[in-house]
Amino acid sequence: MNTPDGESLALHEHATTLEQQRDLLLAAGFPVQVSDPVALSRQISQLGSLIQAMGTEFTTRITDQPAPDHALRAAGAYAEAIGHLGRAASDLGEAAEQLTYLQRTDDKRHGLKVQGLRQNARQVIDFASETARGELHQAALTLRQAASVIAPDDNRVQAARSRSATAVAAGPAPNPAQPPASPAFSAARFR
Repeated sequence: MNTPDGESLALHEHATTLEQQRDLLLAAGFPVQVSDPVALSRQISQLGSLIQAMGTEFTTRITDQPAPDHALRAAGAYAEAIGHLGRAASDLGEAAEQLTYLQRTDDKRHGLKVQGLRQNARQVIDFASETARGELHQAALTLRQAASVIAPDDNRVQAARSRSATAVAAGPAPNPAQPPASPAFSAARFR
């Protein structure tokens, strides 16, 4: 982006996309429908696409020489967001591993030992889903904070955001300062 205003608007748009992706985790059935591998695989694929898009945004800004300060600030925000997205993808990878374990042991689900391990797998899926949501929240927050530094109090950017067709209705955000308690161990890794 050539101007601080344009850069700020782009950062806000990407943050909105990340918030929508975060909200899809819950809509896709987490943690209630742990048996939907299609929804989970879509989430992981979408995170890969978002990482690629943020990587392109980073490259575009960091290779522009001489890069203006607002472009370098945006590049830093995109790089930080990529880290959060990578951790979210890793969390969903753990959920996929546990889902595989649940499907592999479905025919043995009535055995006492397997029941406990299957319950643990569900807890790991719940935890992984919640931490992925937290990482997506942090990625969006990073982009919004950078946007507010690049173009503080810009009424045109705020007006454009409010008119955006992709604006997300405000909803309760997870509290990233209080992550859920981690399950004792990962069932699939020990079986």
